[in-house]
Amino acid sequence: MAKKSLKGAIKNLDRGDLPTTRKEQFSDIMRNNFRKLVAIGFILFIFSIPFIVVYILKSFYISSLVSSLTEGGADIDADGFMQICSMANIFNLIQVPAIAIFFLGLSGVAKIYKELCWGNPTFISQQLFKGIKENWLTYVLSSLYFSISLFLFDFLFYLGTASQSTLLPILAVLIVVVLVFVLMPIIFVSLALSSVYKDKYLHHFKNAAMISYKHYLPFVLFPIILAGTYFLLYIPNIVFACIAIILVILYLLPIVLLAHHLYNLHQFDKYINNNYPTILNKGLSKKKEEVDKSIGAIKAPDNEKMPDVNKSQKENNDINKDKLD
Repeated sequence: MAKKSLKGAIKNLDRGDLPTTRKEQFSDIMRNNFRKLVAIGFILFIFSIPFIVVYILKSFYISSLVSSLTEGGADIDADGFMQICSMANIFNLIQVPAIAIFFLGLSGVAKIYKELCWGNPTFISQQLFKGIKENWLTYVLSSLYFSISLFLFDFLFYLGTASQSTLLPILAVLIVVVLVFVLMPIIFVSLALSSVYKDKYLHHFKNAAMISYKHYLPFVLFPIILAGTYFLLYIPNIVFACIAIILVILYLLPIVLLAHHLYNLHQFDKYINNNYPTILNKGLSKKKEEVDKSIGAIKAPDNEKMPDVNKSQKENNDINKDKLD
């Protein structure tokens, strides 16, 4: 089966059927590999189940507490809000490993997207576990940005309500704004870099900051969509909230992740991959004289070694700042 897939990939390359741009590649993957996107959506849903379960339990227990505090038409006093805050904090702490599990799934999915966009034979389960093995630590550590931010948001919001402070809810909103519009564009580009290149986390983070803020608007769209997905959980009806977020994870998120990964590859080709010709514009149609080299890369995708940025000269593994200006 693997040989058949490899022959098919080489045959398509010979016919020049590969797309010539990442934008064309998006349409090509949507048309020819939509089932794989559906499979990715199912994987993301499986890894999001712990988070959804914690959310349902959190909503149930807080609703029960609010009902008991307002029994007989009573208003919730400061002590009542502090009880709600304490319960929310407990569930927010439980959400930390739940969010980490979701990012664990993202680490495997990133490997699937990379192979899919590079035109390599893509075997979902094999690439999923390989991606988790290679990048789980980077993704799990990155999940802490979100866990801590969400914890602080809930804590400051409920504490501000209990103390009747206007400053604390403003700080809570400010934390979300910083997370979505400042940190998340960098984090997700950094994670994309870690799935392609071997290097230190801080070096990825620096390069990600340079790329994401040079092309800020396209890169900030992804965090906005993710934030919008999260805030679907604040729909008053818990059943509608769960249905909405499950549908988004199953059908919308795989497509958004594909677009985000392709745009990342486009920027990597533009700013980094001139130093690494084996992956420059990989997965796209090339000139006739380059076909033989491309076929050689496809024949042994498992043996191909990713460029080790740590061992490269500094002028080669740093992004050319002149190109970003």
